[in-house]
Amino acid sequence: LQISRTREKLEFNLGSIMKMNRMPEAIFIIDINKENIALKESIKLGIRSFALTDTNTNPNNVNFAGFPIDFKLLTKIFKPK
Repeated sequence: LQISRTREKLEFNLGSIMKMNRMPEAIFIIDINKENIALKESIKLGIRSFALTDTNTNPNNVNFAGFPIDFKLLTKIFKPK
């Protein structure tokens, strides 16, 4: 029973990635400090990256950096479950 729950959860979260037939053209990153692995992978694979940057981040590795007016408000809106 536990294995089937784990399988269903993985299928729900990663099922659409398995069905992709090509690489994405771009990714959007909210916090590049927390999602540094995603940023490194996008650089390695040549995928363009859009990211919200703040004063505590380095926007040099991002292709298109945006500077939000209130970063804490955006992190509350896009807070992961």
